[in-house]
Amino acid sequence: QPRSSTLLRQLPGTETWTIRVDRLPMKEAVPADTILALDILHYWPLSEQETLVRWMRSCLHPGGIVWLREGTSEGAGAALVSAGERFTTAIGLNPSSELFFRSATAWEDLFRASGFTVDPGLPCGASNRLWRLEAIA
Repeated sequence: QPRSSTLLRQLPGTETWTIRVDRLPMKEAVPADTILALDILHYWPLSEQETLVRWMRSCLHPGGIVWLREGTSEGAGAALVSAGERFTTAIGLNPSSELFFRSATAWEDLFRASGFTVDPGLPCGASNRLWRLEAIA
């Protein structure tokens, strides 16, 4: 069964999308001003991460913003983040899958190659970082 992720929990004035890489691009995609992608990419293999990041870019108006939080594969906190992900997967809170973390530099290279300007990622607990990505016109 293909992996899927819900990009956003339902909030007033928002849409919730469950995505499957085998169904991208989604015809329902309309230009957005902002996308929140919090702790989802590491559940997808590297090539599918690339597809998802390019798809997010295609869903934005020029100048649109993605707030993206992800774990990185380096630093003292990487083992802690990985252990936490494996624990929450074991108790059924996360999808059952292998984890695919990248270094902070590799994440930023992917974001730039996908059409974003990248603000330096802010530390966001353990080896997690929060990036502000702006869609290049």
